[in-house]
Amino acid sequence: MFYKMRFGLFLITDTFEMSEIRAGIRYNYVTGCITNGSSKVYGNGSGQRGGYIGVGEMWANYIEYRAMNLYLAPNGAVSLGGTTRWFKPQIIERLVSVYGFTQQQIFNCLTSDVNTHIKLRNKIISNYGQATNVTESFASYAFQ
Repeated sequence: MFYKMRFGLFLITDTFEMSEIRAGIRYNYVTGCITNGSSKVYGNGSGQRGGYIGVGEMWANYIEYRAMNLYLAPNGAVSLGGTTRWFKPQIIERLVSVYGFTQQQIFNCLTSDVNTHIKLRNKIISNYGQATNVTESFASYAFQ
């Protein structure tokens, strides 16, 4: 788990460094993980920074999965991690693979005001439409 956390944290930190706007997201994500402690790093979505952790881990697990399949297992042998966790990275996988969103479109929605799954859902709909498909994707994993 430590390797996975470090790898996911590396990806999210590296990705978020592309924009000053995302500095607040990175700070709240890392602070939230530290505050939760080593036994429950990602928490359960509650708490002051739980939403940042949820959105951050959803993105990090998805990007980790895509990168590992692209570079380490091009035959798609690596499965999406974190699917049993509360942050549900399979939401992004569904949006991309089923409904045709791009990773860049999802990334563009990860702004400093998006600190919950519902805010991410709303931002995706606001920016790109497909309200029925996006709402269904989030609702399928209990984010309504």
